Amino acid sequence: MAEEKPTQKKISQRYDGAADYPRHPHYFRRLRGRLFAATAVVSVLGALAFSFWGKKDAYSPGPISQNHARFASDCRVCHLDADRNLFALGQRAPDSTDATQALAKSSVSLMDAACLQCHSATRLHLPQAASFGIRAVSSQLTVVHATGCATCHREHVGRDRMALPSQQACIACHNNADELKRARRSVQLAHTALAATGENRDLGDGVVRFLAPARALGTLPPFPSYAKGHPPFAYEHAGVRDPAVLKFNHERHLRADLPQVDQHRLGCADCHRPGADGAFMQPVKYEQHCAQCHTLQFQPSLPALRIPHGDAEKVRYFLASREMSFELALRAEGVSDPDELRQRVQLEMQALARRVSNNLHDLEQRVFFEGDPPEQKSDRLARASHPKFLTECAKCHAVSPGDASHAPLVQPPGMAERWVQHGPFTHLPHQHMRCIDCHAAATKSTATSDILLPPQSLCAECHRAPVAAAEAAAAPRGDSHALAATQRATGGIKADCTNCHGFHAPPDAQAIIEALAPPRKSAGNGAAE
Repeated sequence: MAEEKPTQKKISQRYDGAADYPRHPHYFRRLRGRLFAATAVVSVLGALAFSFWGKKDAYSPGPISQNHARFASDCRVCHLDADRNLFALGQRAPDSTDATQALAKSSVSLMDAACLQCHSATRLHLPQAASFGIRAVSSQLTVVHATGCATCHREHVGRDRMALPSQQACIACHNNADELKRARRSVQLAHTALAATGENRDLGDGVVRFLAPARALGTLPPFPSYAKGHPPFAYEHAGVRDPAVLKFNHERHLRADLPQVDQHRLGCADCHRPGADGAFMQPVKYEQHCAQCHTLQFQPSLPALRIPHGDAEKVRYFLASREMSFELALRAEGVSDPDELRQRVQLEMQALARRVSNNLHDLEQRVFFEGDPPEQKSDRLARASHPKFLTECAKCHAVSPGDASHAPLVQPPGMAERWVQHGPFTHLPHQHMRCIDCHAAATKSTATSDILLPPQSLCAECHRAPVAAAEAAAAPRGDSHALAATQRATGGIKADCTNCHGFHAPPDAQAIIEALAPPRKSAGNGAAE
């Protein structure tokens, strides 16, 4: 027979009189309390002991790089808010350098402040170094908000040298329209805006640079890589022209009917030659590159006598003292007898009078503006490299009339020596290529204002991810033209952002930007704070 299930009444009767059992002592409850107290005391003592004598490696997310290996045993060098002394919690780490103090106003993290103890040449929330370099003539300065050093420079990922920022770090912002809008700001500068066509200027270092108008804010599109969506170079923008003041025709100088130079046809390399390190092209100079064809020989019978180049006042003095110039030229040829010298000088003066005139005004007009007329008026080329004819300054230069006090004004050409301002460029690794591979437009250019540099899309043909690794590996050796063609077809040449762009500005940038920033206005009375 099944046992009868107890009712609730019978159950309550079983515990009648024992409802206060928690108050009764029991050995198990005493043991549990003692164990808990002992565990708490041991935990506190262990934490205190570890704070003073323990190793910090237990907290490290990974090995430290070779760059910072000397700090591997002291986390507090970089982690200013990490203190092993528990009694010091809440106390602020002391400022140890001027760089740290300078950043106190910027609300940067203590980690960034620690970086600047050693890397004092960098700052956060600043423009690209290249943009900052041309601030002297810019009407605005683009400022990029950096979230922190560790955003791009990653530590605790290996014991080798710390890797440069990856392209993905750049793409995280540059391929995100919202991030670009948030991070890219502009500081307006008190300089006149550059001409819409661009300007060539010397910024004080003796190098003439081409400066394109500033890009309007909000016009930088997001893009994933150099080969996909990267904006065109500044000199590619509509309306931008070469502002050099010089009359030059590339197409005419590359024709086959020109007289040969050093027993070969005139080519690009006769005028455009890289420097000793191959980094940049040397400036084109009249004496080195033009004088052989465009002679300034003054008198056919005295080939060593040349009109001075580069200073209009010297030209006026030369023409005014032409009789003395004839005498000096004859003495240089070995004529020393006074009577013979006097006679030869008179003969030269007469020959000059038959060609032009002995009137100083007429001579200046011929030298600066007209030149000697060619034998056939339909062929002005006859004067080039021909000792019988004089080529006028105005053939190549812009010349303004002079007056009694000043010689005619010959404007300097102002040819740009640097065209790319936001990243470095060197011809050295491109020497296996032909000039026309990148500058093909030169063969058809008839105007000085034509900008003959390669477009960004052409550079991206080589500087992109490889599309056929096997073909790239099998590129022919020894045949430079075939190698260049293979590189353009397969890509695979470096295209990381850091190859061309440097983010950090120089040390004085922080103070300059703070001085340029407009004063903030109070919400109450509109007064500047």
